[in-house]
Amino acid sequence: MKSKKDLPKISFITPNFNDGDTIGQMIDSIMDQDYPNIEQIVVDDGSKDKSLEVLKKKEKQYKNLKVIKGRHKGACFARNLGAKEATGDYVSFLPADAILYPGVVRTWMNHLMDSDADFLYGGYRFVHELGGASAMDYMGEPFDEYALTVTNYIDGSFPLKKKLFDKMGGWDVAIKSLQDWDFWLNAVINHKAKGLYIPEIFFETTLPHKGGLSDDSHNNWIERTKTIKKKYGIPEREICVTSPGAGFHGKRVAKLLEGDYKENPAHKPHKHDLIYLLGLYPSIIEHCTSVFIGHKGLRVVHWIGSDILQLQSLSAHHKQIIVDWVKNNVDVNLTEFKQTQNELKALGINSKILPLPPGKFYPVTPFPKKFTVAVYMPLVNQEGYLPEFVDRITKKCRSVEFKFFGNPEQLGRKGNVEYLGRLNEKQMETLISESSCLMRMLPHDGLSISVEEFLCAGRRVITNIPHIKGAFNAKLDIDATIEEINKVKKFKEPDEANAKYWRSKLSHKKYKKFFDNLLAYDPKDYWEERAICWDDIEQKYNSQLIDEKAVVKQIKKLKPKSILDLGCGNGNWAKVIKKHFPDIEYLGVDISKRMVNLASANVPDADFEVADARNLANFSRKFDLVFAYTCFLHVPQDDMPSVARGLGKVSDKLLMVEPTKEPPPPQGHRQLPPEMITEIEKGNVILHPKAIMIHDYDKYFKITKRIDLKQRNLMVADL
Repeated sequence: MKSKKDLPKISFITPNFNDGDTIGQMIDSIMDQDYPNIEQIVVDDGSKDKSLEVLKKKEKQYKNLKVIKGRHKGACFARNLGAKEATGDYVSFLPADAILYPGVVRTWMNHLMDSDADFLYGGYRFVHELGGASAMDYMGEPFDEYALTVTNYIDGSFPLKKKLFDKMGGWDVAIKSLQDWDFWLNAVINHKAKGLYIPEIFFETTLPHKGGLSDDSHNNWIERTKTIKKKYGIPEREICVTSPGAGFHGKRVAKLLEGDYKENPAHKPHKHDLIYLLGLYPSIIEHCTSVFIGHKGLRVVHWIGSDILQLQSLSAHHKQIIVDWVKNNVDVNLTEFKQTQNELKALGINSKILPLPPGKFYPVTPFPKKFTVAVYMPLVNQEGYLPEFVDRITKKCRSVEFKFFGNPEQLGRKGNVEYLGRLNEKQMETLISESSCLMRMLPHDGLSISVEEFLCAGRRVITNIPHIKGAFNAKLDIDATIEEINKVKKFKEPDEANAKYWRSKLSHKKYKKFFDNLLAYDPKDYWEERAICWDDIEQKYNSQLIDEKAVVKQIKKLKPKSILDLGCGNGNWAKVIKKHFPDIEYLGVDISKRMVNLASANVPDADFEVADARNLANFSRKFDLVFAYTCFLHVPQDDMPSVARGLGKVSDKLLMVEPTKEPPPPQGHRQLPPEMITEIEKGNVILHPKAIMIHDYDKYFKITKRIDLKQRNLMVADL
């Protein structure tokens, strides 16, 4: 190792607040490191326990330890105060309840000196008490700026350049919790810092405790995340992608859709409009289904092949349990191509076809001089990729070069097989350019990403899965597969026409447009579709009866001679008004023509018209009273001002029954009426999250009376 004067210095800065039981161990863990150029600064943040006594002894024990006594102003203030005294080239903010493992500083500094990274990070261990049993390990993930805008995966304890820290302006004292996330977003977004990820465990720290920063973020999650997102211009993303069985693909898809990726969205409160689950694996069904708990919006499941195989293998009883759950809890099922769509339909689940696109389209390049076959053979679930079957093929085709990829534990060459390990994007591009085709043989498969990548690069694919355009279909038979290899061997040029076909079919733009259309809410179109099953559901499961008495009482008090029933639906309230007030002039209006036709059929002695609440300013008639029962609930927020202005043109008085508070998120699985399940399966109905809008009605109307009806409020307003 170089001498101390030739090595960069690292300064450890620790805020301490009533951590007298752990601060001594933390200091010792740094001072016992085998890296010579270290200084340590501890800022006591107004502790009331034995901390100062411990710190005083440690300051006498270690010459390169400095203790600063301060008033209680919070961790960020204390870190900044300590950093002002730091003289290191790098700084690290290890907390008072952590210990650094032996040799870590030397490892950190060697990596930092050998790279151009601005900071370094990796994993750490949660323990119940320092030096005690492990509770869990957190490994972080490879550096990716987009992923960092979704959630933090870098602890604030890791080292960064002091010059970078100074440019950043230190820690933001206004951030109440999620301070690490704010810190690294500042470094990466505002200062273009690059991180170096080392997948090792470097230190341990105690589990979050009640009253701490983690406790604050847990109790105020939406508010705290919203503050930080607003600070860095991070949008509130409508889509959240999750994939318990294939996280790598889930993160890639989240980027394509400009959405978030979460391992389990249900772990924290959220306001996503759509949760997109890649793979509903029966083998981990509880984990898969839990992602929708608490979610009020759209639920989309993409079946990707191996999950269908798992479902097919279940007993009839267990199979039916999962199919019933899907019908009640999933709004849109997706499959990748006709083969898997038919398989899912045979199991009782209807789906739309939408292939998962590759993250990148690799260029169409000339074939290598020697005929070369690429083979995907991962480490996880390797038996499903028939390694013995493929091995026998390689031994029978000695003149063919094979390149295996996907298994990080397989590297090197053996005969005519080269093992490449796990590939990054650049290495994948090289593999495709050095391959003539891809061979992928499985007992069951979907339209895999590797197949798409090779097809889009003009390569042929040999597979036993049928219905893939441009692929050579082989049976799970050695001789039959070798025969297909010999057919492909005759091609000397890439298939550019097929590459063009697949690039168009798998267009990222088309893929994103599908979800944009799914999330688009047009009240007229939406309620025209809902009308198909609305009448049956309202007649059988009508909940307005509990509000009927209160509404009738208010109409009697208001004594209108004419009523405009806004959003009349299928005419349920028309029946009530006609029954109790036969002499009142009544007109029911709804945005949906189908709804108006249903209302006319259900209440033939009442008048109905098609009208949009957003265009009432053009309405030619005036009424003594406008009655609206959960009509505004379905009006988009941006349209409410125009609705309020229009209402003032048609009446002076409004009687409305509307929910005024967000309902609690669903904690279990939903149970839908059979009529709605039927229409969802047909693709006629989607339970759109934007069709439910809670408004602050005091912003739009002068409310003169308010009565709590438990689920809703009855309100009388002047217009």
